[in-house]
Amino acid sequence: MPFPNSPNIVIFLLKVTKEREKYQITNLRKAIGIARCLTREEWKASVETKVNIDYKVSINAFLYQNEKFVMIDEHFYKIERTFVGGQFVELYLSETRLSKEDFYGWHNYE
Repeated sequence: MPFPNSPNIVIFLLKVTKEREKYQITNLRKAIGIARCLTREEWKASVETKVNIDYKVSINAFLYQNEKFVMIDEHFYKIERTFVGGQFVELYLSETRLSKEDFYGWHNYE
């Protein structure tokens, strides 16, 4: 069993610009974070605001630079909101229907 607050997920932070029907990747960085469960209050706020939050991931605050998307295991998530608490920033993510084909610029990072 892993220790509490141990890094347990690898994510890719994507900074993008919108170009017609696709996104252009301007920066992609790998980060290691801590996947956490939503609290009852966070889930309730998600339902009330009609923003479906699927994941909550905490990473070191200095790693986050206002990226809009996260890739986890070939699935793309939109960063709906953030919360900075000390040295960590919590990313609240909602799953999208996007795939790698919806982004330009992968060849720069593979």
